[in-house]
Amino acid sequence: AITWGEQRLWSLRYQGGGYNTIYQLDPLERTLGDYFLYSRLIATLTWNGQNFLGSSNEVLWEFSPAGEEVGHYVRPQELAASILGLAWDGDTPGGPYLWLLDYFGELKRTLLTDPLEVDTRYSLSPLMPGYTFSGLAWDGQYLWVIARLSYHTHRLLKIDPADGSLVQAYVVLLPSNAPWVSITVDRDSPGGPYLYLITG
Repeated sequence: AITWGEQRLWSLRYQGGGYNTIYQLDPLERTLGDYFLYSRLIATLTWNGQNFLGSSNEVLWEFSPAGEEVGHYVRPQELAASILGLAWDGDTPGGPYLWLLDYFGELKRTLLTDPLEVDTRYSLSPLMPGYTFSGLAWDGQYLWVIARLSYHTHRLLKIDPADGSLVQAYVVLLPSNAPWVSITVDRDSPGGPYLYLITG
């Protein structure tokens, strides 16, 4: 998983032994920077303007860029499916909101309350029948999701958060052996915004 925060790109990797390692990445130099260990097993990552948010099986964890735990939020039964993407929306009136993409291709929006409460939901499957979905990003106006039909067929979806409609679908050429894709948006760098994708 990747996310953009503090004007940097961050990547999450399972380290083994119950730890994740979160690295700073330099996308221009293609180098690794500083990193820290985080002791919760999480599979997704986003940045809320101050801290990271990461999802495990039953809990959403909040932790600092130093790896210090800040808080946690219980995922109710309606958020029990595996989470494949997180995106922080600090722009929409009434928020800030957290968007979640689950294993069944449902987009769900929640305020950061404990337990989390879903106030909006959309199903992506009717938009792209036969596709599976992974990765989630917010660019300040739209949501972005990766849709996969096969190892050779991927689409980058631009989704309107107001009604869950498909604004545009772009062909994406990815490695044929990529089982999953994570995406994030850099809204800070000159000339942007930029969309980053990482495969695994």
